[in-house]
Amino acid sequence: MGETGGILGRQGMGIATRRGAVRWRWITLAVVLFCALPALILGARVDTWADRVLASQPGGGAVVGLVIGLLALDTVLPVPSSLLATLAGHELGFVSAGAAILAGLCLGNVIGYSIGRYAAAPMVGRLVGADDLAVARARLSGRPGTTALFATRPVPILSEAAVVLAGAARASVARTAAVCVVANVGLAAVYAGLGSAAHGRWALPLGLAGVAGVPVLAAATTAAIERRRRRDR
Repeated sequence: MGETGGILGRQGMGIATRRGAVRWRWITLAVVLFCALPALILGARVDTWADRVLASQPGGGAVVGLVIGLLALDTVLPVPSSLLATLAGHELGFVSAGAAILAGLCLGNVIGYSIGRYAAAPMVGRLVGADDLAVARARLSGRPGTTALFATRPVPILSEAAVVLAGAARASVARTAAVCVVANVGLAAVYAGLGSAAHGRWALPLGLAGVAGVPVLAAATTAAIERRRRRDR
């Protein structure tokens, strides 16, 4: 969890009581594990299924539906989102792929926030207490939460975990949605652009840039933000 754990952990949330801080750390870890568990259990099966679907050479409409559906379920399924989004750009072109990626990412955020708000929030409230939950809600609705949501959007597992945590703390729906939409527009444009340009001799380098480069760059940016936050504290 590393640097992002700091943004979403005790210091990042500003939780005052020791009990609340310890329990918030465990909640953060549990949410990250929840988002990682599908990859551990179903990863190979989903990869096999995806290979079969791609081998069948589905039409453009089917690819759009597949991209939207899989990205929307990224919180609960082990979807290789960066690979899928880059392939969408290659198969659909910039405009169609960008729209499909954006729709899928935004639907995935709705599902992740809803899981946190309606499934996890009651338990979180009992564990950390009303006062510390109110502090976490305020922080996740303010700059620390905005930073965590925005910086982790391209990072597998952490992106889903940040949205679920926002829902669990009942962070501002409007603020959470605005940050996610802005970040998703940028991601959709980057992935669709890289995928649509990945032809000929540029296919491999641009494809790798989408699949690995974007998440790595986002993780490095998140780490830099956390180091600066600690230095300025």
